[in-house]
Amino acid sequence: MLDQVLDQTLKSAVSGLSQGSADWDALLAIARDFRGTPFAVEPIGLRLVLAILQRQFATPGAPAVVTEEMARRITVTLCEDPVSLERLKSLWTQLSAA
Repeated sequence: MLDQVLDQTLKSAVSGLSQGSADWDALLAIARDFRGTPFAVEPIGLRLVLAILQRQFATPGAPAVVTEEMARRITVTLCEDPVSLERLKSLWTQLSAA
Protein backbone atom coordinates (compact mmCIF):
# COMPACT_ATOMS: atom_id res chain seq x y z
CA MET A 1 0.00 0.00 0.00
CA LEU A 2 2.77 2.45 0.93
CA ASP A 3 4.52 1.65 -2.34
CA GLN A 4 1.36 2.57 -4.25
CA VAL A 5 0.99 5.86 -2.39
CA LEU A 6 4.63 6.78 -2.99
CA ASP A 7 4.45 5.75 -6.64
CA GLN A 8 1.29 7.81 -7.17
CA THR A 9 2.89 10.81 -5.44
CA LEU A 10 5.94 10.56 -7.70
CA LYS A 11 3.76 10.12 -10.78
CA SER A 12 1.67 13.18 -9.86
CA ALA A 13 4.69 15.32 -9.09
CA VAL A 14 6.47 14.35 -12.30
CA SER A 15 3.40 14.69 -14.52
CA GLY A 16 2.74 18.15 -13.07
CA LEU A 17 6.15 19.40 -14.11
CA SER A 18 6.35 21.82 -16.96
CA GLN A 19 9.37 23.53 -18.40
CA GLY A 20 9.87 26.91 -16.82
CA SER A 21 8.03 26.02 -13.61
CA ALA A 22 9.80 26.45 -10.28
CA ASP A 23 9.68 22.67 -9.75
CA TRP A 24 11.25 21.97 -13.14
CA ASP A 25 13.92 24.61 -12.52
CA ALA A 26 14.79 23.06 -9.14
CA LEU A 27 15.22 19.65 -10.79
CA LEU A 28 17.23 21.15 -13.65
CA ALA A 29 19.63 22.63 -11.12
CA ILE A 30 20.28 19.10 -9.85
CA ALA A 31 20.84 17.90 -13.42
CA ARG A 32 23.39 20.68 -13.92
CA ASP A 33 25.16 19.72 -10.69
CA PHE A 34 25.46 16.11 -11.88
CA ARG A 35 25.82 16.66 -15.65
CA GLY A 36 26.99 13.50 -17.39
CA THR A 37 26.43 11.30 -14.34
CA PRO A 38 24.24 8.22 -14.79
CA PHE A 39 21.26 7.83 -12.47
CA ALA A 40 22.09 6.43 -9.04
CA VAL A 41 19.89 6.10 -5.97
CA GLU A 42 22.31 8.30 -4.05
CA PRO A 43 22.97 11.06 -4.57
CA ILE A 44 20.78 11.70 -7.64
CA GLY A 45 17.58 9.86 -6.70
CA LEU A 46 17.75 11.28 -3.21
CA ARG A 47 18.30 14.84 -4.45
CA LEU A 48 15.38 14.56 -6.91
CA VAL A 49 12.98 13.25 -4.26
CA LEU A 50 14.17 15.84 -1.75
CA ALA A 51 13.60 18.64 -4.27
CA ILE A 52 10.07 17.41 -4.99
CA LEU A 53 9.29 17.08 -1.29
CA GLN A 54 10.64 20.53 -0.52
CA ARG A 55 8.64 22.13 -3.33
CA GLN A 56 5.40 20.14 -3.04
CA PHE A 57 5.15 19.37 0.67
CA ALA A 58 7.08 22.11 2.43
CA THR A 59 6.43 22.08 6.15
CA PRO A 60 7.43 25.36 7.75
CA GLY A 61 9.68 24.80 10.73
CA ALA A 62 10.38 21.13 9.94
CA PRO A 63 14.01 20.36 10.74
CA ALA A 64 16.11 19.68 7.64
CA VAL A 65 17.28 16.38 9.10
CA VAL A 66 13.67 15.16 9.31
CA THR A 67 12.95 16.13 5.70
CA GLU A 68 16.18 14.53 4.51
CA GLU A 69 15.48 11.27 6.35
CA MET A 70 11.95 11.19 4.95
CA ALA A 71 13.35 11.77 1.45
CA ARG A 72 15.91 8.99 1.96
CA ARG A 73 13.23 6.48 3.00
CA ILE A 74 10.96 7.47 0.13
CA THR A 75 13.83 7.22 -2.35
CA VAL A 76 14.81 3.74 -1.16
CA THR A 77 11.19 2.58 -1.30
CA LEU A 78 10.68 4.01 -4.79
CA CYS A 79 13.88 2.47 -6.08
CA GLU A 80 12.86 -0.95 -4.75
CA ASP A 81 9.85 -0.85 -7.09
CA PRO A 82 10.87 -1.47 -10.72
CA VAL A 83 8.13 0.78 -12.17
CA SER A 84 8.96 3.69 -9.88
CA LEU A 85 12.67 3.23 -10.48
CA GLU A 86 12.09 3.44 -14.24
CA ARG A 87 10.07 6.64 -13.75
CA LEU A 88 12.92 8.20 -11.81
CA LYS A 89 15.43 7.10 -14.45
CA SER A 90 13.20 8.49 -17.19
CA LEU A 91 12.89 11.79 -15.35
CA TRP A 92 16.68 11.89 -14.99
CA THR A 93 17.12 11.25 -18.70
CA GLN A 94 14.74 14.11 -19.55
CA LEU A 95 16.46 16.47 -17.13
CA SER A 96 19.91 15.51 -18.38
CA ALA A 97 18.89 16.23 -21.96
CA ALA A 98 17.33 19.62 -21.16
